[in-house]
This record gives sequence, structure tokens and C-alpha cells, in this order.
Amino acid sequence: MKLVDARSGRVVNVPTSKITYFNPPLLYDYGDGTTQTIYSVEPGLFKAYATVQVTSPSGTSSGRWPLQVRWLHPGFPLQHVAFIPS
Repeated sequence: MKLVDARSGRVVNVPTSKITYFNPPLLYDYGDGTTQTIYSVEPGLFKAYATVQVTSPSGTSSGRWPLQVRWLHPGFPLQHVAFIPS
């Protein structure tokens, strides 16, 4: 499965068969004072979840977020893709 950050377009390959823990965590810095840290991904055929922490000028939030999973995305034809909302 490909894990795609919707805001930056960064792509990371994740095994589909098991929970993946990132050590060190994946860090996305958007340049506007907002950072997003991905600690783990739970892949699935039609749904996936990520453990995420978002730090912005207005505060910090964290939790287990659902990811948008697609099989027929025009940018990734016939590929298993999960998008990180950002």
C-alpha cells in the first residue's frame, strides 16, 4: 500500500499485511508552523488508520485517524493507496 500525504504529495510504501510502526516517526513539516507526525499505520483493503499527532500554532492534537483508501485514483491507477488528511 502507498501512503500519500494529501498536502505535500510525499509517498511512503507500507506493507499491507501488518501494522507498521515508524521508528523514527514520519514527520511532515508544512512550513506554516504546522507539523504532522505519523507513528503507525494499520492498513486494510478498504479502510486504514494512522496514529497521528498534529502540532500547529493553535495547539496540539493526536489520535487514531481514519485514512482515505482508494484503488482507482487517477494518479495511482490500480494501486492500493491511502491518503493522510492534512
